[in-house]
Amino acid sequence: MTPTRYITLEDFSKLNNPTQNPQSDLITDEKLILAKIKKEGSKAFDLASEALKEKKIVRDAFRKKRFKELISLYKDNKSNLVSNLRKIRRGLFTSKPKKDPVVIAFLKFTSKKLRSNYNFMLEAVQLEPWTLQLASKDLKSNKTFIFSAMEKNSLLLQFASEELRNNYDFMLEAVQKNPWTLEFASTDLKNNETFILAAMEKNSLLLQFASEELRNNYDFMLEAVQKNPQILEFASTDLKDNETIVRAAMQFASDELRDNYDFMLETIKMDPWLLQYASKDLKNNKVIVSAAMKKVPYVLQHASNELKDNHDFILEAVQLDPWLLQYASKDLKNNKAMALAIVKKSGIALIHKKFKNDPDIRDSTCTVIFGLSDYSG
Repeated sequence: MTPTRYITLEDFSKLNNPTQNPQSDLITDEKLILAKIKKEGSKAFDLASEALKEKKIVRDAFRKKRFKELISLYKDNKSNLVSNLRKIRRGLFTSKPKKDPVVIAFLKFTSKKLRSNYNFMLEAVQLEPWTLQLASKDLKSNKTFIFSAMEKNSLLLQFASEELRNNYDFMLEAVQKNPWTLEFASTDLKNNETFILAAMEKNSLLLQFASEELRNNYDFMLEAVQKNPQILEFASTDLKDNETIVRAAMQFASDELRDNYDFMLETIKMDPWLLQYASKDLKNNKVIVSAAMKKVPYVLQHASNELKDNHDFILEAVQLDPWLLQYASKDLKNNKAMALAIVKKSGIALIHKKFKNDPDIRDSTCTVIFGLSDYSG
């Protein structure tokens, strides 16, 4: 009886460092060397010229063939296979990408029986997590096995069976372990209102993984934004333009969120009137207020008193609309220098009625309306 042959580290090292052939009569034709490797085995690589040995297609053909040759010696000898998997992971190969092609290649050429072996595959996953994708269908549908694999890397859930990723209780438990695994839930669960709301209790930002249909559901989104206004970002395009939805989000926003520059800047782009919900600091921020005024000038009424008393800011504002002076501070409305600056820059101006008989104002070429009082706006 022929004894089992155990593969040595030297065998594996040849995968990345094939032997060099000293003979001068080497093959230089790429198609010919690929055909020889396929037909005669990995040893044919020695017949390739130095230039061909550097080509990726040739080296890949060699490795693939060599893997098949090495794996054929293993049959179902689990202990020997796992032993060498471990040796590889200890650094036999000096350069490996995150998804180790060496370990994955081993499993590609193992028997279906071995890839259905619970303990072997779990050990393989511990060595190289991405080998889970090569496990048998039964193991990919095994809750205990998948959860054990996810302890190594929760993103491995993506390789679980469709049946498992459509299991309400299993997926909810998975989300409890790592909220971001919701991304791998089935289409049906992503469209399940009860499931998504339950998942959002863990992290409301998970709404981004809900179906487009659900994110366009008025009643669902109205309830959702009241729990966390920030998730308005993930609403459908139509609901982002829905006044009721947007206002509901802001009415329930925390003080911290109302003081969040980026959030408020995006919010007022959707609805400028929501400037009224911004924090005191942001109502005093020229960029925020100006952004809102570019869409609806009259939101100036919700700016801070400090901005309403800012000469340059108000002078710029009335260029958008002369009637905005009604929202300026009492001091600016009564300031002659301000009035002169406005009529000088504007074709039409709304001025405090106290300047009605002022010759400097009346001699202006600007069309002046003396309609403001201290209490206007």
